[in-house]
Amino acid sequence: MVIRAREEGGQGDLTILPWLLLSDSVIVDGTAFVPVTGRTVRRWLPGATGATVALILRRYRDARGHRLRGFTVALHRQGDEWTWKTPEDQGARERVNSDRQILALACLAEQKFFQSRAHLNGAMFVSPVQRMTPGEDGICIVRQRRDGQTLDGGWSFSDVTFQAPLMIPHDIYPAPSEEFLAALVAARAVGAPVFERIDAALPFFILGVSEVPDLISHPSAMLLALAYSRLIDPDDKGAHSLATNFGLLWSQYTRTTLQQAGLQPDAGALQKYAPEQRRNPVHMKWAKELYETRSSFVHHGPGNGESRNWTPWQHVIAASFAFPLTVKLLLAEAGFYRLSDDDKCWCGALDRLLVEGFQVTDSRLGPDWPRILAEEGLASERRKLRDEIVSLIDTASRRN
Repeated sequence: MVIRAREEGGQGDLTILPWLLLSDSVIVDGTAFVPVTGRTVRRWLPGATGATVALILRRYRDARGHRLRGFTVALHRQGDEWTWKTPEDQGARERVNSDRQILALACLAEQKFFQSRAHLNGAMFVSPVQRMTPGEDGICIVRQRRDGQTLDGGWSFSDVTFQAPLMIPHDIYPAPSEEFLAALVAARAVGAPVFERIDAALPFFILGVSEVPDLISHPSAMLLALAYSRLIDPDDKGAHSLATNFGLLWSQYTRTTLQQAGLQPDAGALQKYAPEQRRNPVHMKWAKELYETRSSFVHHGPGNGESRNWTPWQHVIAASFAFPLTVKLLLAEAGFYRLSDDDKCWCGALDRLLVEGFQVTDSRLGPDWPRILAEEGLASERRKLRDEIVSLIDTASRRN
C-alpha cells in the first residue's frame, strides 16, 4: 500500500513527532509514521498540505539552535487512503497514542547503551498536535492539560520557533525491529491478555527512559519499577512476587547465582532469606532490588536489612535494557513472537552485565557494558558456527 496523504483542504490537527526522524516510514496498524524533510515532504503530503508542513518544519530547531533536518508526521488510514488530519474522537486518538507507544518500544528495544552515536530516549517520541489549514500562514498549538485542552492561536509561522530540549539527541535516525513491531500489533489486535499488561506498562517505561532532568536516577528507577510491576506482577504483590515472576520468565537464561557473583543477600531482619537468595540467579535478586528502589524513594530510605548491590543509576540502565527483552519473552510465551538469535544472546548476557557491566577496566572507554555485549555476541556467533558444522557432519555421516 502506497503511503501518501490524500489532498484535502480545510482545518485539521496535524500530529507530529518533532524530535524524531525515522530512517524510513513505519506502519503501526492504522497509523503511518513518515520521515519528513524539506526534500521529501511532497512524497508523503501533496500540494498545499506539503507546502504548509514544510513551513512548520522550518520553525523547529535542535538543541543547538540549528534547523531540524526533518521530523516525523503521523498519517491515519481511512479505508484505502491516508489522511494527515488526526481523528477527532477520543477513542481514535487513544489508538494513535497506542500506536506511538508501540513505535517507541520497538525503536528503544534496539539500544544497547554506552554507545554515543546510537543513543535514544523516550523524550524523542513526544507527539504534539498542531492545528493548521493547508495553504494558509497560520498556526495553532493544541496544549493538552490535566483539566482539558488549550488552543493557542492567532500566530503566523514567522511568530513561533520551537527548540528541542537539551536531552534530545541529534543526527540519530532510528529504525524499529519489524518482527517485534508486528508481534506487538498482532497481540493488540486480538485483545491478548499479555498486551493489556504491556499497554499498562508502556507509559511508565517511556517516561522512565525520557531522561528529563527532573527524572534522572532515583525517580527514573521508580518509574521503571512501576513498568515492571505492571508488566509481570499486575497485582503488585511486592518485591518478592516481582522477583519470583521475573526469575520464572528468565529461568532459561540463568548464568550466575548471587553467591557465584560475590554479591550481597539481604541481612538483618531479612537474613532468613539469605541462603535462598545466594542460590538464586543474579537477575532475580536484581528485580527484587529494583522494586525496593521504588519503595525506598517513596518511603525515604531502604527497608531494614535490604541489600543494595546496584545504585539507582545502574538500575535505570539495566531496567531499560531488560524491559524490551522481557516484553519479547512474554510475547514468545504467548505465541506472538519468535526470539531471534540476538534476543537470546542479550538475554543470556543479562547476569554478566549486572555483575560486570558497570565496572571500568579502561577509563578511556568507560563502563565495560559494550565490551561484554560484543564478547557475548562473538561467543554466540561461534556457537552457531559450531552447531552448523556439527549438523553438516551428522548429515554427511547419515548419507554414508
